[in-house]
Amino acid sequence: MITATNTEPDEPTIQRLSYVEGLIRNSTFDHETQAQMERDLRGMTEGELLDMELRLIVNQLDNIFERGNYSQTELKNRLK
Repeated sequence: MITATNTEPDEPTIQRLSYVEGLIRNSTFDHETQAQMERDLRGMTEGELLDMELRLIVNQLDNIFERGNYSQTELKNRLK
């Protein structure tokens, strides 16, 4: 069972699962792959979740060129 504060060391918390779900939704993977990743979340251990998280972090949509959702600071830093 997943709770906010898990006592089992290898079971991810709800907050961690929520964070990874957000990464999935903002990733460059196609919709079918994203849906499969979300289904796979339910049975993952903390280690498996970490592997998925690292894979998702490097496959995020670019705020400026792909999402059109950026701050002036991000734009300024990109143009340097």
